Amino acid sequence: MVSLNNITGLVSSTLVITAAVTHLPGASCLRYLRFAMLVGMVALVVLIPIGGMPLAAYLRGWIGDLSITSLVLLTLTLLTRLPGRKIFDSKEYSPLFILVALAGLVLYPMALGIGYWDPYRLGLGNVWFLCGLLLLALAAYFYRLSLVTFIIVLAVLAWSIEWYESRNLWDYLLDPLLFIYVITRLVHSGTQGIFKSSRQ
Repeated sequence: MVSLNNITGLVSSTLVITAAVTHLPGASCLRYLRFAMLVGMVALVVLIPIGGMPLAAYLRGWIGDLSITSLVLLTLTLLTRLPGRKIFDSKEYSPLFILVALAGLVLYPMALGIGYWDPYRLGLGNVWFLCGLLLLALAAYFYRLSLVTFIIVLAVLAWSIEWYESRNLWDYLLDPLLFIYVITRLVHSGTQGIFKSSRQ
C-alpha cells in the first residue's frame, strides 16, 4: 500500500518540475487552455516510470520531501494562471515570505550547532510552540493574512495525523529549498528597490 508520505513526495516533486517548466520563456504567453494542457503533459511525463522509477521520484531523492508551505505555494503558482483562480491576494505573499525567512534564519543555524539552544526540538510537540503558532494564525486572520493562517492550520493538521514520516512540525512548515527561494526573492526585491530609489 502506498503511504500518504510517498504520494505527497511524488506530488511535491511533480509540482516543482511543472512549475519550473511553466516559467520557461514562452510558457507565460500561453492561453489558459494551452497552459492547462502543458501542465497536464509535464505532470504525466514526470510520472512515467524510467528505469523502474518516475522522474519525480529521482528528483525527490535529491531534494527530499517539501513542506506543506512549499506544496501550497507551488499549487498556487499553477492555479493563479487559470481563469477565476485568484485565491489569495498577491499582497499576502510578502508577510509569509518574511515569516519563512525569519524562521529559517533562527532554525537552521541553531539546528547546525550555532548557539546552545536547538529550536528544532520545539517541533516535537512543544505546547508553547503550538500555542505560539495558534496565536500567529489568529493574528494573521485578524489582519486578513488568510494565506498565513491557511498554511499554519494545514501544516498543523497534517502533522497531527502524521502525514509525513517526520514527527517534527518544523518539517511541515519549512524546508531548505523554500528558505533559499524566499531569501533569494527578498534579496532580489530589496536590491530592485534600492536601484529604483537611486534612480529617482
